[in-house]
Amino acid sequence: MTLNDARNGRSRTEEMMTEHSAVFTGPETQDQFLADRMRFWGSFTRFTVGCTIALIVLLVGMAVFLL
Repeated sequence: MTLNDARNGRSRTEEMMTEHSAVFTGPETQDQFLADRMRFWGSFTRFTVGCTIALIVLLVGMAVFLL
């Protein structure tokens, strides 16, 4: 880190991050797009079901121990 960068409050890592750009082009074909969406939906559904089950277990546990 140079003296000028220290005055500006930037570190070398921040400088390197500003030099790189991330461009997501997405799936290239219709089949890849559909497969990507199906993977996302499956992961989202699994996460939602897992959170719902955990919440139910928590609420039942609270009911058992607090009532």
